[in-house]
Amino acid sequence: VSLTTDFEANNLLPVKFDGVDATVKNVLDKSYTLARPFSFTTRAKGDYENETTEKVVAAFIDFITNSTEGLEAVQGAGGIVDLEKGKAWSELKANHPVLKENLSSISLKTGGSTSVEKTLKAALEAFQADTGIQFVMNHTGSGDGYKRTLGEEKDSANASHIGFASRGFKAEEDVKSAMISGEYALDAVVVVVNKANTNVKDLSAKQVVSIFKG
Repeated sequence: VSLTTDFEANNLLPVKFDGVDATVKNVLDKSYTLARPFSFTTRAKGDYENETTEKVVAAFIDFITNSTEGLEAVQGAGGIVDLEKGKAWSELKANHPVLKENLSSISLKTGGSTSVEKTLKAALEAFQADTGIQFVMNHTGSGDGYKRTLGEEKDSANASHIGFASRGFKAEEDVKSAMISGEYALDAVVVVVNKANTNVKDLSAKQVVSIFKG
């Protein structure tokens, strides 16, 4: 189950994975390894319908990855982030003068992973409330995150400004040409047993694989 699950309410007992407890701290320092990144990539610089949209995309990426408000929105929707690294959006916003304009005609288009939808929507709604932009989410799977921003579908009807994957981008998904790419949150999975089962306290990766393979 997800680390955000209410274990007690669901009569579940989380177990250690390879000897490490499933905690936000351990996920962030990478000692807990049953986790995955929520990755993003943008279109290449200059490959937007206009310069304003390009600048708004850059501003939103700054909001979701670096601002306290953006990180809090992601965390509130279940994403794992390091709030201590956040800076006030009022401070970061000054680096994006485009946000002083009337942006009601600008619509950010996102696509890719379905797993990121909840956290991404929370951040987009917070950004929209502050800037007046619109957004359209068309998420069909991690494989489409790259295709619709930098790959073979980037100029199709399904084109996106920002593509997402609930994993790292593969070697063949070359994001070097992106204006910006990176990770905005982590997602952790926890192995659980019924609360009455107090015999299982720690499972190795090998044991987990064996269990689910029967």
